Amino acid sequence: MNDESSLICPDCSTANAPDAKRCTVCGHPFDALGHILDREQLRFVDRFSQHAQAVPETKAQQADGSRQRMAQLWEEDRQRRDALYAQKRRQQQQERRLLMGAVTAVIVVLIVVLIVLLAKGG
Repeated sequence: MNDESSLICPDCSTANAPDAKRCTVCGHPFDALGHILDREQLRFVDRFSQHAQAVPETKAQQADGSRQRMAQLWEEDRQRRDALYAQKRRQQQQERRLLMGAVTAVIVVLIVVLIVLLAKGG
């Protein structure tokens, strides 16, 4: 089939019948529309392949972002707990001071009452 009327495939150099729509070996289209459709399909497959290859990286980035957000949340929670603990400690110290003041006032009143009773009785 190597005569003047045969179509030579530009991809694989195979001689094809003059009325062939595609190469019999590699499937390359001989009409313009078929060639354009094949190129678009190849571009679509290439884009799909690129997206498919990017999936693991995208997942890794999302997982890393999630870990960072979780670490940030844990740190904020730790800071809140520390602040609450410090506030509780201050409150307990204040309550102790008030209790000591009340006890001191009661002791002073008892001493004054004893002194007055002793002064009246003696």
